[in-house]
Parts: sequence; structure tokens; C-alpha cells
Amino acid sequence: MLYVQRQDLTGKSPSEIYTMFQEAYYEVRKDRREKQKSGWFKDKKDDLQV
Repeated sequence: MLYVQRQDLTGKSPSEIYTMFQEAYYEVRKDRREKQKSGWFKDKKDDLQV
């Protein structure tokens, strides 16, 4: 939501803003899934334990 708030929303309708939010949310979820599949989170956890 903070990402969308920082965009230029001038002239945007509520439905366009909602679409912007949904697209940003989708990208975050997609990135998280990719990181989970690659073991990125496990690697970061292991780094903290060293």
C-alpha cells in the first residue's frame, strides 16, 4: 500500500488505484514464492546462525 501511495495518483480513479495495488501485491507474492523455491529464506536464516 505504501508503494501505491507514493505513486502519482493524479487523475486516477479508485478502480485504477485498486488495480495498481493488486498488481504490486501480486509482484510481492510472486517474488516471495520464487525466493521460497530457490531456498533464499533458508540461506538467510543459515547466515544468521553463523
